[in-house]
Amino acid sequence: MDKSRTSSAPAQALLPTPRRQDEFDTRSHSSQDETYEQSPPETSPRDLEAAQDHRTEKLAQVAKKEEEEKTDPNLVTWDSPDSQENPRNWSKRHRWAVTVLVSSYTLLSPLASSMIAPALALISQEFGVRSSVEQSMMLSTFVLAFAFGPMVLAPLTEMFGRRIVLQTSNVMFIAFNLGCGASQSSAQLTVLRFFAGLGGSAPLAVGGGTIADLFEPEERGSAMGLYSLAPLLGPAIGPIVGGWIVQELNEWRWIFWISSMYGGLTALIGVLLLPETYPPEILKRKACKLRKETGNQELCTAYEKQDASAWYEKLRHNMVRPFVLLATQPIIQVLAIYMAILYGCMYILLTVFAETFGKMYKERSGIASLNYISLAIGFTLGGQIGGRVVDYSYRTLTARRPDKKGQPEFKLPLLMATSVIFPAGLLIYSWTAEYKTHWIGPNIGAGLFATGAMGTFLVCQSYLVDVLPLYAASVLAAAVFVRSLGGFAFPLFAPSMYRALGQGWGNTVLALVSAVIGIPSPYVLYKFGRYLRAKTAQLSIPYKRPSSSALLVATDTPHIPTSPSTTCCPAFTFLLHCQLSFRFPASIVSSIYPSLFPEHNTSLLQTMSRVIVVGGGLSGLSAAHTLYERGANVLVLDKNPFFGGNSTKATSGINGAGTTTQSEQGIPDSAKTFFEDTKKSARDLARDDLIKVLTGKSGEAVNWLMDRFALDLSKVSRLGGHSQPRTHRGGAQFPGMTITYAQMEKLEDLAEAEPDRVQILRKARVTKLLHQNGEVAGVEYEYQGQTHKENGPVILATGGYAADFDDVNSLLKKYRPDLVHLPTTNGDHCTGDGQKMVASIGGRLIDLEKVQVHPTGLVDPKDPDAKVKFLAAEALRGCGGLLIDNEGNRFADELGHRDYVTGRMWDNNKFPVRLILNEQASKEIEWHCKHYAGRGLMKRFDSAHDLAKEMAIPADKLQSTFQDYEAIAKGEKKCPWGKKFFSNSDLRMDQAFYVALMTPVLHYTMGGLEIDPESRVVDNQGKSIPGLFACGEIAGGVHGANRLGGSSLLGCVVFGRVAGDSASSYLLRNLATGKATARLGQISNHLETRVRADANTKTITLEFGFGDGASSAGGAQQQNSAMPQAVAQGQPAQTDKAAQQSGSAAAAQQTIEEKEYTMEEVAKHTAEHDVWVVVEGQVLNVSGFLDDHPGGKKALMLYAGRDATEEFLMLHDRKVIQKYAADTVIGRVKA
Repeated sequence: MDKSRTSSAPAQALLPTPRRQDEFDTRSHSSQDETYEQSPPETSPRDLEAAQDHRTEKLAQVAKKEEEEKTDPNLVTWDSPDSQENPRNWSKRHRWAVTVLVSSYTLLSPLASSMIAPALALISQEFGVRSSVEQSMMLSTFVLAFAFGPMVLAPLTEMFGRRIVLQTSNVMFIAFNLGCGASQSSAQLTVLRFFAGLGGSAPLAVGGGTIADLFEPEERGSAMGLYSLAPLLGPAIGPIVGGWIVQELNEWRWIFWISSMYGGLTALIGVLLLPETYPPEILKRKACKLRKETGNQELCTAYEKQDASAWYEKLRHNMVRPFVLLATQPIIQVLAIYMAILYGCMYILLTVFAETFGKMYKERSGIASLNYISLAIGFTLGGQIGGRVVDYSYRTLTARRPDKKGQPEFKLPLLMATSVIFPAGLLIYSWTAEYKTHWIGPNIGAGLFATGAMGTFLVCQSYLVDVLPLYAASVLAAAVFVRSLGGFAFPLFAPSMYRALGQGWGNTVLALVSAVIGIPSPYVLYKFGRYLRAKTAQLSIPYKRPSSSALLVATDTPHIPTSPSTTCCPAFTFLLHCQLSFRFPASIVSSIYPSLFPEHNTSLLQTMSRVIVVGGGLSGLSAAHTLYERGANVLVLDKNPFFGGNSTKATSGINGAGTTTQSEQGIPDSAKTFFEDTKKSARDLARDDLIKVLTGKSGEAVNWLMDRFALDLSKVSRLGGHSQPRTHRGGAQFPGMTITYAQMEKLEDLAEAEPDRVQILRKARVTKLLHQNGEVAGVEYEYQGQTHKENGPVILATGGYAADFDDVNSLLKKYRPDLVHLPTTNGDHCTGDGQKMVASIGGRLIDLEKVQVHPTGLVDPKDPDAKVKFLAAEALRGCGGLLIDNEGNRFADELGHRDYVTGRMWDNNKFPVRLILNEQASKEIEWHCKHYAGRGLMKRFDSAHDLAKEMAIPADKLQSTFQDYEAIAKGEKKCPWGKKFFSNSDLRMDQAFYVALMTPVLHYTMGGLEIDPESRVVDNQGKSIPGLFACGEIAGGVHGANRLGGSSLLGCVVFGRVAGDSASSYLLRNLATGKATARLGQISNHLETRVRADANTKTITLEFGFGDGASSAGGAQQQNSAMPQAVAQGQPAQTDKAAQQSGSAAAAQQTIEEKEYTMEEVAKHTAEHDVWVVVEGQVLNVSGFLDDHPGGKKALMLYAGRDATEEFLMLHDRKVIQKYAADTVIGRVKA
């Protein structure tokens, strides 16, 4: 054997064994061995003595080990200290070429992560993404992968080498990045971005390890400056490239094609030119080659000799290392958290940077993206200047030491400066942008921010590499894990923060946080870093499977007693054992220790005790009442200040076939006839199974409303498309409001009387469905600025999307862009929230292009272009109203299907169109006419002559129209448009008329979630989603291609009741399945259970207590611990203090009501910020109530400074003010 190829080299030139990582840095780290063995301050004499004994023992072991290595003929190492096999002995040009190539890999993934930032609006528009959080997710999920990828890939490089891991992960990136470019939904894009990020994450940790392979500590600063520049320069360059792609090509997919091309080019160059740099892998290959050449199978490297375990044991050991480092090492923890804050701030800045210049400085996309150049300049300066400063400070401080030996802390002086520059730059950027100074101001701040961030990253990463150079990849992986979580999480809350605080104060908060943590850190580390490193365990020894006496065994850890801050907590250690030692599924662990992993031991569905109804309109209320009747508990959540939704605006009535009212009036209607009418209206999209439910249960639904809620539905009329009169309403008020308010008040009474059964929460916006194992197990919602979770089956009753005019992910703009210009009758809450949530979990959306345009929206002559309009009830035409064009001619069958009438209006194209009602018709529906007239939307004319004069047409023209219509009604003529049913057709010129201007309006969306006849939501595979139900307008397919008038309220009641039935049965089945875990879960609600684990005595203690009422309450509370306290506990009984407060409030109210104002004083308050109205002699200041008013701001502004008593009583009960708006009463009108 050629001895020169094995053990002839001096010991200090040998491959560092896993147990002695410091030998890797042959020139300077011998001093660090001594440093590591220093005792930390404030250690007891006994500890110091023990530490000294341990140090002496260890030095003896090292000396013995070195002597063995010198004489071992089978040990393979470098041929000589200057061997060119050792990467540190390569030429400077070679080492820098490798650094540049690795840095180009490192640049790729951050570049790809940020290139889509300028295209988010374009992507969101195509995929219908409205939520700002979901938009941020598409950007940040790539960064989330950065957290997990290095934790797996970096340890693999310490087992298989740097090159193969880097190349393989790059291929993975290219494959999934190409998939991103072909994505067909936001969900696909988000998932593919995550996996692309996993592939692109390897260089973030591998690069640092490669630099440790190539350079000595005093050289690493400049190399680390180049390497650290890439992760920060990429996010600065990416938006510039992405912005120009979006502006010039108006196509976001090219962003992914271009980044994939870059990745492919880098991969090709890497295959040809990138060498292996990891010394253990190089020597392992050398040993393998020598074994083949010589036949001596005893040849091995020091690393192989030390760790001769099986490959899977090595893999497990390597995979654990980053987690152990992160869990046990304070140095890594502190610097990782600091870098996470900086990284999070940087990604927040990247997310809003172009938008800031676009909105505040009105710059186009491409121009706005050029402002990223300031960030690029800052990152470049920080990296290149900072790298040289780090190397200079290291060499200078090393030279000042008597022993001329360096320490990692010698690289910290730059951090003392950059920790100040970073927050200062952020403050300059934020406040210059806030006050819209010259555009150069924010760019200067951004440049300083980037310089400080770059210098900070450079120092932190250099320091971490020097602490554990052999395991630099694992150390940086641990740091990248934490910092990437910051980069992922910070942009998610950024939109809310900026909305609440603005640019200035929002960024000031971030600057203060970074300053509080960052500025003291370098000083603390400089003084105490060597003591913290003295506590750094030698984590390179193989990981042992825990025995009964220990979870982690480390045979060569320092003997100095460690403080809690440097010790891995038992829970984390146990998690490492269970999750990382090839026992990944936590369900295995949960079978033994269920209390540690309850989410795997018991399904969320097994912890449910009530049904969650999302939406407080008529469908949600009907579902809630049905649940209560069936014995289920219910929680109702609504994002609005008041229940009601669009249901309160329904003006025509509710359909029903075979009702008590029809029977009393002798109307020969039936469910079969109703089915045929509905199917005809639904046309080619008719779903027989759903129509049978709708029509078959219609009579029962109407009777239920009359019987249970004592509603007057005694009037029946025939609307367009119906062959029989079947649309029910009462004698006064809008039927939708009457029906909905009756249910709302009844539910509120139940919530007050039985808070354990019924709970309601308004201004609670549901943002997410909890989806587990294919089941919906609850919801996540925002309430009073906090996020809460509630478990249970979910009934979605969130309405349609006919007011979804959002610029980003509007369903209307996506599926019916031709209708976006139309006004709507819907409230601004109708934005398709439920549809979008269900789509995100794989629910099927159908018929979204089927948006009903109602022909008769009321035009306000004072505001003809208003985007939101009131609906003219179809009952107006059902009672005999006629539609005439601007020439006084009829042009359609007024009782035709809505889409037909709308189409005739557009085809005729003679606007304005008027709806006219004669005396008989207006008297039949007098309440509606007076209400519309009171709002200025309808006008009364004493005769048709007056109407002709206003229309500027001859009176004879109207007379001719009237005569023709009367002849058609009598059967003397045939209607050109096929009208068959006539009411109040005696039209004369001397009659009084009520007249209103009409325009087509967006009214109802037939598309939505696909449901089955039991109101269960269906997924994309056609299977029902367990635990998820839908009712009301969100449910698609019920009405097919067109909805009949009067079936909106009916669909809400019928399918609300069906959903309540189905959900209560589903809940009962889950509670009664008899699963052992579910039973134990129920029992645990009544027990006090404590689990204690004692590592010293190796015992686990279970304590069961059959507690008193307090503990029982605690158990009951546990399930809903995520609920707001007031809701989780219901409505508590009024305490003495509360009673006193109530009495004080009553006294204050009495004092207020004694104040008197004249109507002249009231009339002065008509501005939006100062609105007074009078109702039954009370003066109300409704300025703060405008946005919360269920009927919208405009409804109140119509009566600003006026007496609104008559109109108010048309719509409301007298007790409404006292119940919902008592604080608006400021006095009385002076007699």
